[in-house]
This record gives sequence, C-alpha cells and structure tokens, in this order.
Amino acid sequence: MAEGRESVWGSDYRSPLFRLPPALFALDGQRRYRQYRRDISPASDPRRFLTVHRPMSGPFIVNARYEEGLPRGVAKVSAELSDGARYVVERQYFNYQLPNQRNHYYYFEPGSYERVSVIGECEAPNITVPRELISVYAFDCDDGNFYALSESMPASVLSIAAEQLDNSGRFHQIRILHHGNTSEFEVDAEALLRGELLADGLYTEWHYGQLHAAYIASHGQPVGVGMALAHHTESVFVSHRLENSQTEFPSTSLIETLKVSATERQQAMRQDFARLMVGSRLSERRAEQLKAALEAHIAAPAPSMMADYLGLMSLYQQWQTEAATMVDNWPWQSRRNAADIARLRDALLGKLAMYRERQESLLNDAARQHCLASGQRFDALRWECRLEPEPAIFELCQHTYGINRCEAMQTALQASAAGQQP
Repeated sequence: MAEGRESVWGSDYRSPLFRLPPALFALDGQRRYRQYRRDISPASDPRRFLTVHRPMSGPFIVNARYEEGLPRGVAKVSAELSDGARYVVERQYFNYQLPNQRNHYYYFEPGSYERVSVIGECEAPNITVPRELISVYAFDCDDGNFYALSESMPASVLSIAAEQLDNSGRFHQIRILHHGNTSEFEVDAEALLRGELLADGLYTEWHYGQLHAAYIASHGQPVGVGMALAHHTESVFVSHRLENSQTEFPSTSLIETLKVSATERQQAMRQDFARLMVGSRLSERRAEQLKAALEAHIAAPAPSMMADYLGLMSLYQQWQTEAATMVDNWPWQSRRNAADIARLRDALLGKLAMYRERQESLLNDAARQHCLASGQRFDALRWECRLEPEPAIFELCQHTYGINRCEAMQTALQASAAGQQP
C-alpha cells in the first residue's frame, strides 16, 4: 500500500505486555513516501493517513508532516509516471488543533486539470462561474459542494454548496478556506457578472474555529453595526460607516402622504362601484359612467413628493398602465352583471394594493440602506436609525457568546458613541 525510505513509524505500546505489537503504527515528523492507492487508512481510523482526492490511479509521492499520528499543515501529492517522472497534482491542508473542528481542505494543482472532477458516485449539477475569476476543479458527492480556485486568492479554496445554485447555475453564497481562516458571505450578483467577487449581505470570518468578524456588507464594504476583535482578544460591536454615501432617509411626511393618497383612491373607487352598480346587471349608461370614473381615478397625477425618490414614480406609472389596460380591455358589453363587475373591482383594488406594497418595500429598502451606510440599523416601527446590530448579527452573537455578553457589548457601543464610559 505504501513504502518509504528513512521514515520513522512509531506507536505507543498501550498494552503492558510489550511483546504484543501496537494496534496501529503511526508516522511522525516530515515524511516522504510512495502511496499506491488513493486511500490507505484503516476503516477504524479513516484519518490516519492522507487520502488522495484526485480521481486518478497511483502511485503517488506524498510529502507531508505528521504529528501525533495525523497529518498536519500543508501536504503535497505528486503523480509518478512509469518513466519515473513526477508532477504535483494535489495539495492538502490539515488542522487538528481544535477537537472535532478539523479545518481540512484540498485543491488540485493549478494548470493540471481541464474539467470538473466528480468525486463519488453522483451526477454534478450545472454551475455557472466567470472563468476569468474562478476555476472549478471538483464536485464532492458526499458533502454536495463544488471546490474552486482563484488567481486573486492564492493557496485558498472556494467552496460553493450545490443548494446555493439557482436555476441558471449561478451561486449566491460562498465559503473561502485559507489555512486556519474561513470566511463565508453572500455574493454581490452584479459584481460577479463583472468578474469581481464581492460580499453583499452577511459576512463572517473565523480563525481556527473562533469568530473574528461578522458584519453586513454592501458591494464589498462593511456597513451597519458588526462584530470585531478589539486588540485581537475580545469581541466588541463596531459601527461601520460608508464614506461619501449619497443615500437619503425617506421622511415620515412622504410615508403618510403615500398612505393617505392610496387610501383615498381606494375608497373613491369602491364608492363608484357601489354607487353605480344597482340591481343585478349594470345598465349601458351606468357602465359608461363607471368606466369614465375609473379612468379618471387611474389618470390622476401622483403626489409631487414621489418625484423625490427614484423608483416611486416608475411604480406609480406602472400601476396606471396596467390598471388602464385592465379597464380598456374589459368586455363592457357582455360582462355587466353584478358578479362580473365585482371581479373587476377586486382586480383593480388588488392591483392598487400590490403596487402600494411595492412602494412600501422600496422605501423600507431605501431607509435600511441609509441607516446601514451611517453605521446603524433601521427600525421600521419607529421609522428611525438606531445604533444597534442587525438581527442576523445579534443572533450570531447570542449563539457564540450568550445573551448577557451581547447585551453588555451593545451597552458599551452606545455608551462609547455617547462619549461616556460604560
């Protein structure tokens, strides 16, 4: 299975009868040996020796450091040809410093592969990546992850879960492994199309199993209140401001104006339906009156304050176009009974409510982005920015440190901002 020269194989004698050989022998120190199979570890201890992931036949030349019977640090695997020539095909990194928290990854030597290798018995899903930025080398059937390299991040492995792929094969979240550091973040989709890998959403960074940083990212920049290590020892909440931000906070007067305007239009349309729908069928004259009244409501100009925010006027115009089309295309000659007119009423009012929800969502997003850019959190109930972490950050803090510690961190942040000592 394996052979080596000048290798020291040692093992502790756990039995008091020293004549009985130990159950397993183990390597120790920096070793170089020839391995004939990809996996030579015993079934009872699958981590005992290095396992070659590259789906190719041996023999392999393994250059690795062993400590306490297990591989440590960076290991290099080379393929050996029949003429004795060798070339590197795979590198691996091991970390057993933390119990049950092994940080282990592998990658194929750049330039030594042309296609994605499937490791295991399965069919890999389709994945779409910018080739000038990311080079995918393997899909692991057991953990359901793609593994890739990037020239912009030497000696790092990019891990992409198959469950993060959409129908087009694009990914929305990524994990980056570099020795003992692991970072995970949501991906900026627009930047990825330009060939840039930027965080846009929750970003976390771990160092040998310990949380080093967590924050909300906006196009690669930290915003809002996040977590960081103070003096490399203690985690604290930190406010991240976005310099030269051009965002504006939607005023409460605009919110109230849009609410009143939508409510008045909804009530007026309901009243017209109720006023003109008399009996079981709408007369031709009343149908013309209802159509004219609805067209007048739809054509009414938007509140002037809408022009202050990009997107609001566009949403209003979309509603006008769709509602006007609905009224114009209605078969007024053949569908004038009470049930049909009620369907038209419900459809128009539903369309109005849908666009009202979109307006609210747009303004909520604008308010949240403004608060994050100013290093705070948006409180939708109070409609204001507050010096607090986002719920996702605070939940991560609670899971890592506990509620009491996180509340103390919050108090310290607010006291520091107020120029007081906690």
